[in-house]
Amino acid sequence: MIDEKYYIGFEGEPEITIYYKEKDLSQSGLKIWIGYFEYILGASTSNDYENGGLIYSYINQDGWYDESPWQIDNLTQAIVELKKFNNDNVESEEETILKKLPDIQKDIIAFLEEAQYIDKVVFIDYE
Repeated sequence: MIDEKYYIGFEGEPEITIYYKEKDLSQSGLKIWIGYFEYILGASTSNDYENGGLIYSYINQDGWYDESPWQIDNLTQAIVELKKFNNDNVESEEETILKKLPDIQKDIIAFLEEAQYIDKVVFIDYE
């Protein structure tokens, strides 16, 4: 099942879906308004990024921006990068966005950690 709670209210705007496929070919994951996702990635950047995670593709505007679905090659790297998220570095002054971002970040990390634990391949679909 795809959880859409972080896309509600943004219907018609760009979105990303982070997911893996179940044995019955259904998908499990999160659908997120692209703005939330980019705010989180922008506030998670450091000089420690490397190819295979999320920050490299975000900075270079490739990965899911060029190819959809796009496979996250290194879940460990992606999790480490997302754990560096700092809400104080978000480039927004809109309180409703600032309040939601920490929960979204935690949910993405929990999803990626679960996928890694059960040995799933995770994709990002950008629409």
